[in-house]
Order: sequence, then C-alpha cells, then structure tokens
Amino acid sequence: MSMINTIKQTLGERYCFEQFLSEQKILRRMQSGRTDFVDTVAASLVAGCVKIDLVLFMTAGAITAGYDVFVKDTPDSTEWLCYDNLPDPVCTDDQRSEAEMFAALERAVEKYGLSYTTCNFEVISGKKGRKREGV
Repeated sequence: MSMINTIKQTLGERYCFEQFLSEQKILRRMQSGRTDFVDTVAASLVAGCVKIDLVLFMTAGAITAGYDVFVKDTPDSTEWLCYDNLPDPVCTDDQRSEAEMFAALERAVEKYGLSYTTCNFEVISGKKGRKREGV
C-alpha cells in the first residue's frame, strides 16, 4: 500500500484534498501578465495536523506557484499556523496534483520532524492584545 493510502486510511476524515482551480485556470492566471494579482490558493491538502497549499503569488513581476506548509499548535485547533514556504517545483496537472502535493508535504514532515497525528509545539501563553479606542 502506498504512503498516501496509508495516511488516508489512518487519518480518515482528517485527510482532505481540495482543488479550487483547474490546471487550465492556473496556467491562464500565470500567463495573464496582471500586475494587480492577489495571492490565490489553487489547491489544499490537509493531513491531520499538517496542511499544504498550492498558492499562486506575484514575485519579480510575474505570477508563480509555490507551496505553503501549515501546522496546528493543538490537534483540535481550528486555526492553521504558517510553518514554511517550500522551494519544491509545483505540478499544476489536475491528475497528479494531489500526489505531488502529498510528496512535497511528506518531504517537509520528514525534514522538519512534523507529524500527521500529533503537534510538536509548546503552547506559549503570552499577553493578549487590547483594542485601543479610536483605532
């Protein structure tokens, strides 16, 4: 059984892949030449306590694609914390993007000692901000 199938079976409903833009739409946006482009999530893969997004963003005057990795500080948290931006090449092919994204996420999990099932971060309690009047 492949690693992706093992993780899907282990995590059950805590594993989710969503494709928001087709390969054709991604390529069209990347070739548009727009200078007012806003970062766009094209696909997202959640695997328990880690997540990877395929993001289109503006850099050096061109729209490019990259991966952002997110983690949770507690397994039941609804919020994701940005962990790293990966230099991995991005595949925008609809038929392969889930496997490619999972492979990039697996490399990040291995490299940084992350986990699909547990959170390896110490929760640090700090001061809470106060809303200032008139702001």
